[in-house]
Amino acid sequence: MIRRRIVAGIVAASFTLAPLSIALVAHAAVADWQKGATMVPRWTEDYANDTFRQSLRDLKAAGASHVALTVPYYQSNIYSTDIQPGWNTPIDVSLISAIDYAHGIGLGVTLKPLIESYDGSWRAYINPGDRDGWFNAYRNYLVHLAQIAQMHRVEMIAVGTEMVSLAAHTMNSTNTQHWADLIGAVRSVYSGKLTYGANSNDNGDSPFLNEKRYIAFWGQLDYAGLSIYYGHTGDDSVDSLKGSWNYWNNNDIRGFAQTVGKPVLFLEIGYRSVDGSRGDPWNYGRDGSFDEQEQANLYEALMSYWNDYSYVTGVYWWNWETDPNAGGQGNIDYTPQHKLAQGVMSHWFGSPPAPGQPPQAAAFSSTGFANPQGFTAGGSTQINADIKNLDGVVSSAIVDVEAYDQSNNRVFQQFYSGQNFGTGESRHYVINWKPDGTGEYRIATGIFSANWAQDYHWNNSLTTVSVGGAGGGAASPPPAPTPGAGAIEVWWPTDGANVSGVQPLKVMLQSRSVDTYRMFWDVGGGKIEMFNSAEDYPHKEAWVDYSGWNWNGSGPYAVTFSAFDLDGATLAQKTVNIFVR
Repeated sequence: MIRRRIVAGIVAASFTLAPLSIALVAHAAVADWQKGATMVPRWTEDYANDTFRQSLRDLKAAGASHVALTVPYYQSNIYSTDIQPGWNTPIDVSLISAIDYAHGIGLGVTLKPLIESYDGSWRAYINPGDRDGWFNAYRNYLVHLAQIAQMHRVEMIAVGTEMVSLAAHTMNSTNTQHWADLIGAVRSVYSGKLTYGANSNDNGDSPFLNEKRYIAFWGQLDYAGLSIYYGHTGDDSVDSLKGSWNYWNNNDIRGFAQTVGKPVLFLEIGYRSVDGSRGDPWNYGRDGSFDEQEQANLYEALMSYWNDYSYVTGVYWWNWETDPNAGGQGNIDYTPQHKLAQGVMSHWFGSPPAPGQPPQAAAFSSTGFANPQGFTAGGSTQINADIKNLDGVVSSAIVDVEAYDQSNNRVFQQFYSGQNFGTGESRHYVINWKPDGTGEYRIATGIFSANWAQDYHWNNSLTTVSVGGAGGGAASPPPAPTPGAGAIEVWWPTDGANVSGVQPLKVMLQSRSVDTYRMFWDVGGGKIEMFNSAEDYPHKEAWVDYSGWNWNGSGPYAVTFSAFDLDGATLAQKTVNIFVR
């Protein structure tokens, strides 16, 4: 969230982190960045709204590979510990709907909780009297988000943003340990990537303007995230702005990247479309006339300059509105939507693959077993998975192992990001798992591209696990569908339909209100929940990017829809076969 970053009379002693690495972390330039933008909900259910989904599709069409979904929380003032959901904190079902929808159209997801103070102060000044109480309250919310993230395959969580008074080690001697404990709690339930967004306005000694220098827990994170709002001197030409970036790189960012030894993310950066915004981009209240050309030049200068420096690995523009009609002529806010800056962003982000032109597929095989395969309640097992790459070199893949109960609900997941396979290479994975209840469990495994957009391989029945009661009795059979629930009606795609690009799935359960049941779709890669839609007629809906569906040629692909009541009992199931063109 943009705040006025004006600090008077606050000077802290300079501190330089001990180098963790003497070499810069090398990565590819813009083409392989995390290319994203940040979205902020307008109300608690905004992320489940049709307008949000349209805006997200627009972001994807602009070439983005990632989206940062903010989750705002609020406290009474900067000294209090009463962290709580507020007027636009997404409820769980809304947030989950957004995550699943983003994944369905091929976007990676970053969750970004933001703490706001109702007294209007910038979060950097939050300095509670009871620090232990504050961190305990924040940890509860953050771990809850991490559990959602784990279950729904979120790629990254930003554990905090611009929390200077609570994060800089010079502000309080307990800060670093508090964050170490918090990061440990998140990692205990979440296996994805973590970052933190440190304020970076200049290269001076104030932690409020150069927070990144005073963060002592970078080593526990995967990325060094920056909220980057340097002022640029000179005129608003692209060449002048690139010259300013050269100054900030040589006098700040390059040295920070060398010191911290982590890939750097521009986790938040933005410019208003107002004359003179280059001088104080953090100033959301600057007066001035509409100037979309200056905003566009600032976008062009950033991406064309940093395209040549491999230690920066991504950008999340602030911000992309959840309203698809936001922005446009005369709008002087940060969004690039319907302005020249959107065209610049699209040029550098690149268009998504054309339908029928998916990336080269990889070929894998998988085998596995559980040891023990059968045991009584309270016991645990080791799931063994052997993954073999059959053809070609594959980099930064995700190896995913999941367990499903008798109702086909996913009850366990563990995945490994950044897996590299040479041609013919095999890898062995061992996962320790303790089931919560009795019954028969099916273990599945898959291999995906780095952002989950492409399914290289899916084995729906890697092995099985049987958990009996204390007396060793047989597991209960799966529940039968509830009588009289009504059949599933599939509006689109119909059986035998040809599909391409990004299209919706639209289904409903006859004789039931959409609020009284849950609907999932599955193409052999695990069930994905659909969301409620009132467009045309109340139904369940999901948007799917078919450009990566190439593991069975043009098809047919069997898409199975499963309906459950709110207690998890099976209501109905239906399968349609479709062809991808």
